[in-house]
Amino acid sequence: LPHKEGEKPSRVLALIISLVVVLAVVVAIIILVVPQFLECMITFGQSIPVLIASLEGGGGVAALLPPDLYRLLADVDWEKLSADVFTWLQAGLVSALPSVLSAAGLVDSFAIGCIFAVWMLLDKENLSAMGHRILRTYLGVSTDEKFTRITQLLDESFRHYVVGQSVEAVILGSLITIAALLLGLPYAPMLGPLVGLMSFIPMIGSLIGGIIGAIMILSVSWEQALIFLVVFFIIQQIEANFIYPRVVGKLVGLSGFWTLLGITVGGALFGVPGAFIGVPLTSAFYRAISENMNMREEAGESLNVRVQRALE
Repeated sequence: LPHKEGEKPSRVLALIISLVVVLAVVVAIIILVVPQFLECMITFGQSIPVLIASLEGGGGVAALLPPDLYRLLADVDWEKLSADVFTWLQAGLVSALPSVLSAAGLVDSFAIGCIFAVWMLLDKENLSAMGHRILRTYLGVSTDEKFTRITQLLDESFRHYVVGQSVEAVILGSLITIAALLLGLPYAPMLGPLVGLMSFIPMIGSLIGGIIGAIMILSVSWEQALIFLVVFFIIQQIEANFIYPRVVGKLVGLSGFWTLLGITVGGALFGVPGAFIGVPLTSAFYRAISENMNMREEAGESLNVRVQRALE
């Protein structure tokens, strides 16, 4: 925020703008994605018989299926099956009410957490000063300095990671949208935001978004759904192997190897949350080790120097 020299910008205004921007993005994505998703699910359920008839009459995928499997699919009463599925979904919604009510409790907890976060951000100088005072009083100045440096590394790593992840999501979503528009695919303006939003889930998020997008296009045309899947996997491979390591890895200060290693190890140990925090934690650990090694080498305290002294 712009401010006069010697004065700090308004933290309250900065916090309000941040909250408004985040809420605006979330609401825009919900308005753009959710209505079209529900509409295409209804259309998909209604178009299953037409889809099967087109496969049967026009060949296409049907020609690729084994004859026994094709005859088995052709004998299915798809209208009755789709009606049974919708009946099952309606019954499932009723049975899911207890889970929905319990989720409402999670929303309350989340809201309380947000309130605490806002107050902590507004009063972070006083909280930080109190934390430093406690550390210096009970654990010493050296411990306080080390803890301060560690928190700085973690703050920088996580901040850069969130920025990088957001940039990567925008790039992936833009590529998907441009490709869908050029190919004339249905729901093209919605596919990019959907995949970009889902890509915030590490490792499997973009894949889930691509599958959902393909199902939505399937309600219109199976050929276009197949085209979208092919284009999506090409873009997803380019993004995962080239764009993601370079964008996110560059911001967090890691090479592509260390970025992928952080995602893989974090995901293997703690699942999706581990994959999300694996990269910034790896970055903080990498920088802390590098700084410590540089300090020891400059002070002549490295293991190699010690061994040489012992041999002498």
